[in-house]
Amino acid sequence: MDGRLIVNLGSRSLAWRGLGLEGRESHKGAPGRCFFDMVPLESWPREVILGSVATVSLTADLVSMLRRHGARVRELRSAQSVSGVRNAYTVPEQLGIDRWAALVAAYRQCGGPLVVADCGTAVTLDVVDGEGRHRGGGIAPGMGLMRDALAMGTRVDVESIQPEASGQLGCTTEMAVAYGIESAILGMIQRLVDQAEVSCGPISYRWLTGGEAPKLAARLEGNWRHAPQLVLDGLELLADSFE
Repeated sequence: MDGRLIVNLGSRSLAWRGLGLEGRESHKGAPGRCFFDMVPLESWPREVILGSVATVSLTADLVSMLRRHGARVRELRSAQSVSGVRNAYTVPEQLGIDRWAALVAAYRQCGGPLVVADCGTAVTLDVVDGEGRHRGGGIAPGMGLMRDALAMGTRVDVESIQPEASGQLGCTTEMAVAYGIESAILGMIQRLVDQAEVSCGPISYRWLTGGEAPKLAARLEGNWRHAPQLVLDGLELLADSFE
């Protein structure tokens, strides 16, 4: 890890590890500026390992900025097979690198069968069986996107909706919306686990990551392992596997 920075760029957030630093921020369309405040130029990374599911333009902006300051940038893509995990996608690189990295990290740590639920801007769910075969998954809007959609199409005051998951039926419109959003995400996760257990047998390992994960962890059924650094762990493994 000496001189190397691992970066996970999402559509709304940026996470990083390396150079003795670790953090996450909402980038608001300008990813990477935080590095200038935190990392002295004399300590600037020689190499940046980048996994991005942001738009092409946002990714290009970040890469350009890093290269202007002398960093070599390696942008990772999903592959057909790494570390015993086999990608279910016919075109492997179309699987989001964050999903692929999380699967590789989870399988490396415990084997399978497993489920990974990544609850961020979007909620992504993936299944790997006991033989390391990725069985596919699902994608849905995350809590923030659901609130944004309601704000656009209704008179609901989304600013007053408390983000913490409570599991309580709503006695106001805002509370009812919070309950509905939480229930939609929890229901999707549970349905995927149920389907996975039909095809793969009991799911021994259940992984939860992403910025919204702490709000949902207490409401999920079964034993879930909260692993906030799972994607960064996977990006590091992927980078090392191709050196």
